[in-house]
Amino acid sequence: MMDSGYDKFKDTAARYAELKNKLFIAVAAPAPSVPAAAAAVGGPIGQVLNNQYELKGELGEGGMAKVYEGLDRKTRKKVAVKKMHPWLKKFPEEHKRFVQEAKIVSRLTHPNIVGVQAIVEQEGEIYLIFDYVDGKTLADVLKEKGLMQFQECKNIFKGICDAVYYAHKANVIHRDLKPSNIMVTKENQALVMDFGLASELRESLTRVTHQTTSGTPAYMAPEQYVGIVKRESDIYAMGVCLYEMLTGKLPFMTGDIMQLKNDRSFRAASSELPWLPAGIDDIISRALAPEPSQRFADTKDFYDAIDKL
Repeated sequence: MMDSGYDKFKDTAARYAELKNKLFIAVAAPAPSVPAAAAAVGGPIGQVLNNQYELKGELGEGGMAKVYEGLDRKTRKKVAVKKMHPWLKKFPEEHKRFVQEAKIVSRLTHPNIVGVQAIVEQEGEIYLIFDYVDGKTLADVLKEKGLMQFQECKNIFKGICDAVYYAHKANVIHRDLKPSNIMVTKENQALVMDFGLASELRESLTRVTHQTTSGTPAYMAPEQYVGIVKRESDIYAMGVCLYEMLTGKLPFMTGDIMQLKNDRSFRAASSELPWLPAGIDDIISRALAPEPSQRFADTKDFYDAIDKL
């Protein structure tokens, strides 16, 4: 069954790529100057959203949104503004579903979660107003450092575990945990962002292109390849993140990744770094169990196991 699902994944991934090229062709084009880039997606610098949030400058762009630094004119504090790419407007049901998901996520209030302050629909566009975090993504930190010392990794991972534990208790599954969705402040505090939102957009594409999967393949649990998502799927993604933080590498990198995941076939972290504490390999192996019920029951148990090393 899993092999069949993987074959479908490879086929639908090609269809996703084709549609993405059609819908996001502007993303692939060479980046123009900031004002021109902003104008191209209907979000010029200086625009004020909901008579409150002023766009001050462009921070970056991903496959699903353009990100701006903004100013909350009421509080005079910085915010981050994500303007969702306009393809969503073409599918009213998906537009409605995404807004509903964003409203659910906006209720999450936790010191290790990048909060959604507001959802603004203006001139047919969707803007998400986030807390502004002065820091870098974990992905960027790993690019700079290569890997992390165990204690530093442990400190950051605790924040991730706390955030996901809180969200799961609120019946919110992230579905796309990975280093680029985790912010790290200058004080080494971790804040998880985009709970369910990036994945919801990707699942919207899944529905309109008849794909069977969502998520980022390197971090996806085996069950996600056949369209099943549960709390344990987040545990699996966190196991991949932990391995990457400690070794600077992904556990499954080449070959038939789905088969490698089903076989739990990866190089032990301690074989890469023999000074890691005894027991870390067993913890990572449990988090990466192909069968969800064999993983940690929750992220609190996951972190407690690490904390006891």
